Amino acid sequence: MSDISANDTEAESNLEAESSINKEQLVEAIAIGAFSLTLLGVTFTFREVPEILAQGIGPAVFPRAVLLLMLILSVILGVRAVRPARSGEVRKAMKPIPRIAYISAGMLFLFAVGLLTIGTFPSLLIFCFALSLIWGERRYLPMTITFILFAVAVYVLFEIALGTNLP
Repeated sequence: MSDISANDTEAESNLEAESSINKEQLVEAIAIGAFSLTLLGVTFTFREVPEILAQGIGPAVFPRAVLLLMLILSVILGVRAVRPARSGEVRKAMKPIPRIAYISAGMLFLFAVGLLTIGTFPSLLIFCFALSLIWGERRYLPMTITFILFAVAVYVLFEIALGTNLP
């Protein structure tokens, strides 16, 4: 009788180990990784820009950086999908996306519209303040100091260090 229960326990643990692989996430990771690698390869076919036209970073650097980041994140997703669950760990059902996430995404869209209409720095300051207020922040003096320093840092990074013109 003890042999039967031992076999049942072993079968259950094998089933648990098999079910610890999240196949959907693994397929997503492979698809995103393949997409990123393909487009990364395409960026190496870009023609070189003459030095006089190259302002700051070249036109291939930014897409390569984004694609490398996507590739790294897809590898992390793949590893998380394959790693076995820790003993006693139960995969939790995904929670619904909170309403504030949609509001924040809408604010980001309005920020992009503001970039084109009123410029980078006014949009940046308005966006930072509005998003902080929506998230519940009410310490106005630290917010003001932080956002002004952030705008200065953005200016120094893009205008001075990278030599690019912001809209």
